[in-house]
Amino acid sequence: MKRVDVRYRDPGGTRRSRRASIVWLRGSVAKKLKTKPFGYYRSHTVDGEVLESIARDRDGNVLGRVAQTGCNRPR
Repeated sequence: MKRVDVRYRDPGGTRRSRRASIVWLRGSVAKKLKTKPFGYYRSHTVDGEVLESIARDRDGNVLGRVAQTGCNRPR
């Protein structure tokens, strides 16, 4: 996975997209913590409703999609 894009709808109803921040835990740090390597992504929208998150490879090809869940609606 090279990047994660988050698609959302802004308060005016316009669909938008934003690149998420990715944090990787791997290599010697993963070994010291005795865990399998993993990546974690986070994206924040201001008063927006997340529609889906999309993982992409280095060439921009879609690796996977995660549809909206109740936990990523603004409260």
